[in-house]
Amino acid sequence: MKIFLASPRGFCQGVRNAVNLAEKALEDYKDSLPIYILGEIVHNKYISESLNKKGLVSVKSINEVSEGSVLIFSAHGVPPAYYLEASKKNIKIIDATCSLVKRVHQKIKKYAEEDYFIFYIGNKDHEETIGVLAECPVNQYYLINNKKDLENIKNNIDLERLKNKKITYLSQTTLNIKEIQEIIDYLKTEFNIEESENQDICYATRERQRAVEDLAKICDLVLILGSQNSSNSKRLKECAENVGCEALLIDSVNDINLKEVLKNKQNIAISAGASAPEILVEELLNKIKLI
Repeated sequence: MKIFLASPRGFCQGVRNAVNLAEKALEDYKDSLPIYILGEIVHNKYISESLNKKGLVSVKSINEVSEGSVLIFSAHGVPPAYYLEASKKNIKIIDATCSLVKRVHQKIKKYAEEDYFIFYIGNKDHEETIGVLAECPVNQYYLINNKKDLENIKNNIDLERLKNKKITYLSQTTLNIKEIQEIIDYLKTEFNIEESENQDICYATRERQRAVEDLAKICDLVLILGSQNSSNSKRLKECAENVGCEALLIDSVNDINLKEVLKNKQNIAISAGASAPEILVEELLNKIKLI
């Protein structure tokens, strides 16, 4: 059996920066623990549990944060109103928002101010989508979750109103490259779309998807290390499956019966989502060696 390691894989710069900020905050404010995090610093079970053990407390809303405490905003970003809400409670904010996500916040705000109508492509329940869309009046955007949403798009939009509008598109940074392009191509065909300033899918997402797709073409199994709520990790699994390769998304090697999973496999590839640490890859490789 041959093992291929995807390159690049694992932490992107935005995740690395966010985790480093959380680690530094835990050290800087060790005498005033706990420190709060809204949601998860990144979508990875291993990282979240490690930081929780050190004194980082996950909360679902700012209402749960004690007045005068330290609060971290995750790599996914938050609605602008959250900053004001935190300041009213004299909460010290540590902003770990990914710089590429911040760029999308700035773009949608700019487009809204210039009276554009915006097609935003993203998962409606994802923190990044929620934060970005909060920058824009609800009557100036239309949310597209996936290709299926295109089937009835014209029935859900006031087409007459759009005739006098400038129209553009933006997207969540961690989606499937090919699906996004199919959606954009459709929008350009059906509407008078102005090209967005640049693609919003981050470079780390693009590179990891391409690496997995290339390996999936020569392997009969791809193992993706990443959590189930990690958008970029789920997309890696999709990339492998889209070229006909079996793929599994796992938090760690402990999630699977490794001997059974590898049975009759000749070539396997291993990758990790942008929020998954390299230690999980090392653990998987060490367990494979013991079989």
